Amino acid sequence: MILKEVFEQVIQGKNYDLKSLLNCIDQYHIEGKLTDDERQELTLQAQEGAAPEYDYAAEINALWAAVRALQQSISPSEETEEWPEYVQPTSAGTAYQVGDKVTYNGTRYICRLPHCVWNPEVYPIGWQKQA
Repeated sequence: MILKEVFEQVIQGKNYDLKSLLNCIDQYHIEGKLTDDERQELTLQAQEGAAPEYDYAAEINALWAAVRALQQSISPSEETEEWPEYVQPTSAGTAYQVGDKVTYNGTRYICRLPHCVWNPEVYPIGWQKQA
């Protein structure tokens, strides 16, 4: 079997890396094992028969569109601030921390001290009254 036929079988099988195959064709041409015409014909056949590299751009764009649609569909609704009723802490683990918000006797307060276990009436310095 002549070398050109071997290349043609590989090309017909469509299971090759175009760059590697073209390099191989060029190498055999340089070595004088393929004529100029054979090199040109094989190169053309290889390029036409090569499977194009798959372009994932369409899938990526579709995924991003789906992500954006999902984000819009679950956009945060207007959150109402929660000011739970003050509950007397029973341990250090349930003590109020800086920034905690509570409602005490109908008035809103924000805790100003770490590990605060006193209510705003008993220890007003530990709480900032809100308007």
